[in-house]
Amino acid sequence: MEQPLGTTRMRGQLLRAIALVAALTTACSDDATGDAQDDGGADAPEGDAGGGGGDDIFVTGLGDGCDLSGSWASLGVTFTTADTPLAPGAQKTSAWSLVELEQDGDEVTVVSDLPCGIITTGAAVVNMRGPDNEFAPPTYKERTKTTGRVGTSVEAGGECEVAFERLYTAIGTTVPGAEPPGRIDGNPALDMLPALIEDDAEDWDEDGNPGVTFIITETPIGSGTRSAIQRGWSELAGTIAADADEFMIPVAWALDDLILASSSALFATEAVVRQADHVAQYRRVDRDAIVGDTDVDTCTTLREALPYSAEPADSF
Repeated sequence: MEQPLGTTRMRGQLLRAIALVAALTTACSDDATGDAQDDGGADAPEGDAGGGGGDDIFVTGLGDGCDLSGSWASLGVTFTTADTPLAPGAQKTSAWSLVELEQDGDEVTVVSDLPCGIITTGAAVVNMRGPDNEFAPPTYKERTKTTGRVGTSVEAGGECEVAFERLYTAIGTTVPGAEPPGRIDGNPALDMLPALIEDDAEDWDEDGNPGVTFIITETPIGSGTRSAIQRGWSELAGTIAADADEFMIPVAWALDDLILASSSALFATEAVVRQADHVAQYRRVDRDAIVGDTDVDTCTTLREALPYSAEPADSF
C-alpha cells in the first residue's frame, strides 16, 4: 500500500530507493556534458565513497535571495528498515546528480540533469551498472530524464519556500499515461495505475535479462544479483535559507517494484520505507570545473567531492 509521506510497503528489501533516484536526482540531458558520451570501461569507479579531492568544484557567494538559478551537485538520501534475518535494521541509499536550474520570477525549471549512480549501504551494498561499467545504463539516464520539471521558490518571512511538482518514473519499464517529463493528471496513487507485470519488462542494461540487474555484495550470504522493474513518484517541498549556496530539502515518494529474478530468495524479501527521513542535499558548483570529457569523468568528480556516508545507516 502506498503512503505518500514515504512509508510505502514494498516487495523487495534491497532496491527500495532506486525509483526515487530516478525521479529525484535523475535525468540525463543531451546538454549535460555537451556531446560527450559515457565511455565507462574497466577503470570506471565501482561506486565507492571516494575521498574528497574535489572541493574546488563548489562555489559560494552566488546566492541571490530565493533565486535558485545555476548548477547544483545533488546527493539524495533515502532510508528503509529491513525486518528479515538477512538484513535487520536500517539501510540507506545515496544517489548523485548534476542539476541545472533556471528561475523566472518564482518559477523554477530543471533544464538539465546528469544522474551519477547510486549505492545502498547497511546490511548489503547495492550498485547499478551500465553495459560498459558506467555509473548507470544509458537507457536509464535517457528514460528517467526530468528535464522540464517545474517548481517554485518563493520568499516568505526572509526565507524561501521551495517545492517541485510530482513526477512519475519507471526503471526497466514504462509509466502508463505519463507525459514527459513524467506528469500524470490528478497525481494518482500508484495502486490506481495498471499493475506491474513481467511482460512489460525491458532490458535497460543490455545484459540479456529483462528489467535492470542490481549487483548485491557484502551480505551475510555473500554476493548476488536481482533483476527488477520499478515504478514510483517523488515530490520535493521545504523551507530553505535565502541566498543559499547549499540546502537540504525533504522528499515525499512512493515506489512499487516487481522482482523478476534473484540469485537467492533472501534477496526478495520485504522492507518498510521509513517516514520523514528522506532528503536531498544541494550544493552550488562551478560547471566548468566539474564537467569532464565524458559523463563518467563528470560523475567521478562529483562523487568524490560529495561523498556518501556509509555509517550510520539511519542518518544523512
